[in-house]
Amino acid sequence: MGKKKKTPEVDLDEEIEALEEDLLDEVDDIDAEEEEYDDIEELEEELAEDIDHVDLGEEEDEIFEERSEIARQFEMEETEDITEERTYTVPLAKAYLRPPNKRARRAITLLKQFFARHMKPEELIILPEVNEYIFERGMVKPPRKVKIRATKSLEGVVTLYLTY
Repeated sequence: MGKKKKTPEVDLDEEIEALEEDLLDEVDDIDAEEEEYDDIEELEEELAEDIDHVDLGEEEDEIFEERSEIARQFEMEETEDITEERTYTVPLAKAYLRPPNKRARRAITLLKQFFARHMKPEELIILPEVNEYIFERGMVKPPRKVKIRATKSLEGVVTLYLTY
């Protein structure tokens, strides 16, 4: 009925020798990589020791202190600039009265109108994280409400942050 297929004869000794050679080559490669890693670790240790031995002069210490003092003053200016900070939960459900492809844009408009009414800003800045949150599920399904932290500066600029 069926003819038996002839299987080709394979010399097992030659195959075993070839596999052993491949394994030896891989072991040599691994040893070489380990030596490279050891060299890199030694260099890192030497650099760390060199850095520890570096002595900053008095002038450099003074410069460092001046820079840190300037940074502290800059941080204080940013915090003094905020006159009031409020947290609101803004309802955006009315955006669903619009056609589906205009809902997220309507939600942004509702957000602007809400803060124009409640904070009376000279300028309104909506951070990208707020915008991305509203558009996160696409234009068709904006969130029904969003929790926002609003800060008003002395100049009347209101900045909207997303609150989680």
